Amino acid sequence: MSDIIASVAEMERERIRERTKAGLAVATGKGGRPPRLQPHVVVEARRREAGGEVDC
Repeated sequence: MSDIIASVAEMERERIRERTKAGLAVATGKGGRPPRLQPHVVVEARRREAGGEVDC
């Protein structure tokens, strides 16, 4: 009985590995994860930090 459960678990692990590789390939083709902040927000935050308006 435990052999059957072990083989099913191994098969499922292989399916997870395949889906992960496929997802990473798609993400790489799209340029990866999109940035969390828009470029103009980053520029404004850096300007404020340089001007002493923000404590980091």
